[in-house]
Amino acid sequence: MDYRILGPLEVSAGNGPLELGGRRQRTVLAALLLNANRVTPTDQLVDVVWGEEPPPTARRSVQAYVSRLRKILGDDRVVPVAPGYLIKVDEGELDADRFEALRLHARSIGSVDPKNALDALHEALSLWRGPALADLRDGGISSRAYPYDEERRTAIEDAFDLEFDLGRYDEAIPRIEACLLDDPYRERLWGQLMLALYRSGRQADALKAYGRARERLVNDLGIDPSPELRALEEQILNQDPQLGTPMPTRTEPPSVSSIRNPYKGLASFTERDADDFFGRDRLVARIVERFASGSRLVAVIGSSGCGKSSLLTAGAIPALRARSRRDGEVLQVFLMEPGQHPFEALELAIANEIGLTGDGLLAALEANPREAAEVLCSRGGDGRPKLLVVDQFEDLFTAADQRARDRFIETLVQVATCPDPKMMVLLALRADFYDRPLHNRELAGLIVRGMVTVTPLDPDELRSTIVEPAARVGVSFDPDLVARLSEDVRREPAALPQLQYALTRLFDAHTGSTITTEDFDKEGGMHGILARRAESTYLGLGKLEREAARQVFFHLIRVGEAGPVTRR
Repeated sequence: MDYRILGPLEVSAGNGPLELGGRRQRTVLAALLLNANRVTPTDQLVDVVWGEEPPPTARRSVQAYVSRLRKILGDDRVVPVAPGYLIKVDEGELDADRFEALRLHARSIGSVDPKNALDALHEALSLWRGPALADLRDGGISSRAYPYDEERRTAIEDAFDLEFDLGRYDEAIPRIEACLLDDPYRERLWGQLMLALYRSGRQADALKAYGRARERLVNDLGIDPSPELRALEEQILNQDPQLGTPMPTRTEPPSVSSIRNPYKGLASFTERDADDFFGRDRLVARIVERFASGSRLVAVIGSSGCGKSSLLTAGAIPALRARSRRDGEVLQVFLMEPGQHPFEALELAIANEIGLTGDGLLAALEANPREAAEVLCSRGGDGRPKLLVVDQFEDLFTAADQRARDRFIETLVQVATCPDPKMMVLLALRADFYDRPLHNRELAGLIVRGMVTVTPLDPDELRSTIVEPAARVGVSFDPDLVARLSEDVRREPAALPQLQYALTRLFDAHTGSTITTEDFDKEGGMHGILARRAESTYLGLGKLEREAARQVFFHLIRVGEAGPVTRR
C-alpha cells in the first residue's frame, strides 16, 4: 500500500490508485493518516470534518465513513480502538515518513558529505506534488497539514545551504528568487539570497536584496528584519572576511557516510529520539515507580544542564506510554513549557496532542483552576490515562505575571488531585528554583511526596551515554577515549550539553568503524571542539551583538582580590 499526503490525498495498491469516496470520507482518512499508528479519537474526527458546529448525526456519519474505508483498505488496516480508530501503516508506506527519513539522513551526513546529502534532500523533495493534502485544505485538515509544508520549506532552505557548501552560488540565486516569490516573508531565504549574491561577487546586489527584504517586511507586516538578517547586512557592508567563499567541501563520501549520527548536538532529545537516549535508566524507572505507587504528581529536580528536558521527553514519556500499552490503554501526553502565558501554552499542548481547539478553550482554561482541571481531564474522552508534562517549570516564576502564576499553580493542584486517578502531572524544575513552588502548601506537599532528584551520571551511566548510541549504528569507541571524555564531564558542572555536542562533532569527523583518541586529538580535545563552536558563533554576530555578548561574558566571571578569574 502506498499512502500519499504530500500533495492531494492518494492511496495506491498493487493494481493502481484506489477510489477513496467523497470529500468527508477522504477527510477522515487524511486525519487518520496524519496520526498513523496512533488512535485518533472519534471526537477529533468529528471536529476535523465539521468544525465547531457538527450535526447531531456526526458520530454515526464518522462510523459510516470508517466502515467504507475498511472495505476499501482492508479491515486489518483501519481498526476501532477506543475512543476512536487507528490506521496501521507499515514502514515506508507513507510518503511523509519517507520524506522525513531522507531529510534526517541528509542532515546526518551533511557536514562530511554535502553532495550525497544534497542528493538525499532532492529525492525527499521530489516526493512532494503540491501543498500537503492540497485537495482538503479548506476544512479542519488545514492546521494539521501546515507543519508538513513548513518542513518542506525548511528542507528547501537546507538544500540551498548544501549547495553553498559545494560552491554553487550562481546556480542557486534564480531558484532562491523563485522561492521568495512564493514566500516573500521567509527571512532565512532572504539571508541565503544575500549570501549567494555576495559570494558571487555581487556585493551591491546583496545589499539591495536586504533593502527589498526590509521594505517587504516593514510595509506588509509592520516589523523590522530580524537581528540575524541585520547582522548579515552589516557583515556584507564591511566585507567581513568570515563571509568569504569557502573552499568546496570534499565530495568523496567517507566509509561511514551513510550512517546516521545518533547524537543530538546542543538540541534536547525528543520523544522520537528515545532509542538513542541512554544513561538514565534508573531515573526513568524511579519516575515510573513513583506514578505506579500512587503519586499523581512527580517533580524532577536538577541543576541547569543536567538533562532534565531530555529525561522527560526521551526517557519518562516513552516509558509511561509503554506502561499504558501493557495495560491495554493509550496514554495521552500534553507537553508544554509555561513561558509568559502558561494557559496559552496549555491550550497549544492540548491542540498538539488531540487536535481539539476552539474559541472557548482558552477562556475555559483561564476561567478558574477547577474548570481548567475539568477541561484537561475531559479532553480526549473520560477514562483514558492522561499525562500533563510541564518542562522548564521555573519559567513560571521568571516570565509569567503573578496572577497567571498563582492560577496556573492552583490548576496543577486541581489536576493532580481531581477524582480521575488516571490524570497525572510530571514537572521538571531547576534546582535553584526549588523553593519557589513550595510557597503553595498543597503543591509543596505533592512535590515532596513525588520528588525525583537528578544526580550526576555515575561512571557506568556516563559510559552508556557515550558508547551505546554509536553501538546502535555499528560504531565503537576507543576505551581510552571513553575514559578521557568521562573525566572531562566529571570535572565540568552541567557538562552534558557539552558532551553531546562533542560526541556529535566526533561522530561527524571520524572515518572508520571506531572513534579513537586520535580523532579526539585532531579536533583539539573537548576544549578545541567547544572553543571553535563558540568562536564561530561569536564571529557570526554583528558589532552591537558582539558588544552585548562581551558584557554578558564579563558578568559571568569574577576577579578575586588576588587576581584569579573564576566563573560564577
